[in-house]
Amino acid sequence: MVALTLGPLGFLPTLRLKRPRRHRTVGRVHVLAVLLGGVAGLHMAMFAYMGGMTGLGFALLACLWLYRGARAFLSIRRGHVQAHRRWMIRNHALTLRAVRLRVQLLALRPGLDFESSYVVVAWSSWLVRDRFYTDPSEARRGHDPLPSSFSIRSLMSPLLGDGSSPL
Repeated sequence: MVALTLGPLGFLPTLRLKRPRRHRTVGRVHVLAVLLGGVAGLHMAMFAYMGGMTGLGFALLACLWLYRGARAFLSIRRGHVQAHRRWMIRNHALTLRAVRLRVQLLALRPGLDFESSYVVVAWSSWLVRDRFYTDPSEARRGHDPLPSSFSIRSLMSPLLGDGSSPL
């Protein structure tokens, strides 16, 4: 909740430009929240409801959250402001995946039982591309955070039993 709340504050130009000390304080608390949340997420992934398939999805999310948070922190410590900004955008996109996951879980409930929905959602939240959170210069270069071979069908196939799963 701390990272989810503080993340948008760090992007406010007013805070960043007129109150740089407060921006840095918000950033430090945010990095600490990501560190604690990421470590806790890794631990909880080992005990994920529905076992290893969901646990792997949550562990990957926790690892990427920690990685992107560390890259953002190290970038600003080295004075690379633009790299820091890009890593923070990427990091906050992962923070919002937790919200997206819950929305998708509610959307799938009418069509699937809870257990199947939970497994699908652990991976399907990765399918929504980070277009809104990608730096415009990366979008112009054609950067795509997910390979085009990802599809909901490929993630659901273990549940459907059609044998075409890459997982």
